[in-house]
Amino acid sequence: MKQENPSEQKNQAKMANDENQEVLKLAEQGDAEAQNKVGMLYRDAVGVEKNDAEAVKWFRKSAEQGFADALCNLANMYYYGMGVEQDYKKAFELTFEAAKQGYARALNNLGVMYENGNGVGKNIGKAVEWFCKAIDKYSEAALQGDMNAKGAIFDILKKHSKLPQSEKIELYFHAAEQYFFNVDKREWIYTYNYSRYEEEDYNMMNDFEVFGDSMDDFDEQPNADEDTDWTSDDNAEPETQSYSQPKMVLKTYEESYYFDSFLNNFLESISEYNNNSVWLIRKSAELGFSSAQFKLGYLYEKGINTKQDYAQAVEWYQKAIAQKYHEYHAAEYRLGMMYEAGVGVKQDYAKAFELYCKAERNSYSAGIDKKDLNYRLGLMYEKGRGTKRNLDKAVECYRQIGSNRADYASVLNTIFTIGPIATVTILFFVIAGLLSRLFGG
Repeated sequence: MKQENPSEQKNQAKMANDENQEVLKLAEQGDAEAQNKVGMLYRDAVGVEKNDAEAVKWFRKSAEQGFADALCNLANMYYYGMGVEQDYKKAFELTFEAAKQGYARALNNLGVMYENGNGVGKNIGKAVEWFCKAIDKYSEAALQGDMNAKGAIFDILKKHSKLPQSEKIELYFHAAEQYFFNVDKREWIYTYNYSRYEEEDYNMMNDFEVFGDSMDDFDEQPNADEDTDWTSDDNAEPETQSYSQPKMVLKTYEESYYFDSFLNNFLESISEYNNNSVWLIRKSAELGFSSAQFKLGYLYEKGINTKQDYAQAVEWYQKAIAQKYHEYHAAEYRLGMMYEAGVGVKQDYAKAFELYCKAERNSYSAGIDKKDLNYRLGLMYEKGRGTKRNLDKAVECYRQIGSNRADYASVLNTIFTIGPIATVTILFFVIAGLLSRLFGG
């Protein structure tokens, strides 16, 4: 990494100081935006000593002119008791004033206050309502390429993932409907691949290192603009980062990858099927998300919130299995059951056995009942359905069940253990009976 020499650092410090002086001059003339910036300089100790009271003074001057960001910054000072006595109610009032202007940061922060009951009565329904409004507003900017807005959407979803499932579904529904399903992810991936050849010395190893670093940064740090400051457990300021153009593109691709993973994990967890969740599953399935394709197949198989249709279930299970990079192994398990029973497809024990074996190799995957899978495999080995009869394999499968069905294993073990003895015993009595007839009669 290139290091700056002391003279360059002095020049940069002087430039920052000159810029600060220009901002201060505008602030003193009554410019609301400049007043807000001066408040941030004192709050963050940029070119000046940290002074929360002075920051509050300048935030208030700007807020009195209705400047939305200043209203949020001043609310933040009251919320945390920085430069003023902590006052949640005052923080709520200031935030509400900014929210009336449709300011996304304020909309999100109102949601946090309703969720935690700070400055207003706790109300999860109201919290979700404000989070959705924030997502809608951030989506408008994100679709124009605003990186901070994209990050803010992820931030809302991640930091409120412990909400009750119906509320969580509503958040995902809004994020998907307003933003994620309006973005062509293939374009992201193309841009990412193309960018790898645009920077000298940008080799594959560096590629993966940067990707890993960006994932860590995205998971652990809030946005540089602190647009979602109240969702953080502390008030620490994030480190400033700079990206070259290819790395910025990589960040964009990383967001696509992150959402794919995030949505897949979320879809796996859905157990409540309302109109929003079914819409989200169907739309995700159509866009190629493997977990959604599996979920949609399951809905058709069971007739949950949709007309039962075994043929459709088979089709969506097959699509989930066919994924090149994200094959969904639970679909192998469910489709195997359909082939075994001949439901929605012609009965085919060999195909069922093949699918069960594939699923068994990945039985740790979500959506697979491992005990049931081992029971079904054991039964196929025991009866010789779809495979050559193999009692040793049957016993092995039954032993892995660890439930009352394990008595199959003990029964088969008994057969294996006493089989030869039983045979000799039976032969002895047969021979004895014959001899008795011959010599006793």
